[in-house]
Amino acid sequence: MYYEIVGLCPRSDLSISAWGFGVTLFPQFKEAAIASGLDQAKMGKLVETTGRSWLDGCGFDTRYDPDDERPAFERDEAPRKMGPNARPLYQTHSIRITWGEWGPEHITVPGNACGLDIDSGVFAPEGGMVLNPHNVDCMRQAMLLLIVFTFLAESITIQAKGSVSTDKGVNK
Repeated sequence: MYYEIVGLCPRSDLSISAWGFGVTLFPQFKEAAIASGLDQAKMGKLVETTGRSWLDGCGFDTRYDPDDERPAFERDEAPRKMGPNARPLYQTHSIRITWGEWGPEHITVPGNACGLDIDSGVFAPEGGMVLNPHNVDCMRQAMLLLIVFTFLAESITIQAKGSVSTDKGVNK
């Protein structure tokens, strides 16, 4: 096992960061990330080509019409056909991945500074790291973070296949 998702248990009080979870990265994850050949440029291309489907699939598909001058409450009560300048409210650049020696060391999704950041905190395994959440306020943010991370983790595993040690019961 290269990583483990921990603490995914949303609270019902709906307070800020009620949807947080963590990702434990074992040393083999770092080995695989390095062996994968993936880099920051490839992350930019990935988000550019896949980000729209991730956003739409996780409920970030709201559209904005700059030509509709009505107050927001009127738009909600009486929706009308979008004008020619309508566009998605959330763009693919709303998803950001910062790549480093541990692979995805920072993932940001739409929201108020919502994301996962690498840390060597008290919950990190020996020789490993953790991706800690910040400001994960709703299920769609948690889902998008999980989709992005697990896609990257699977990509790392596929690209690095056969290049990573299998000591301590870790699978290739």
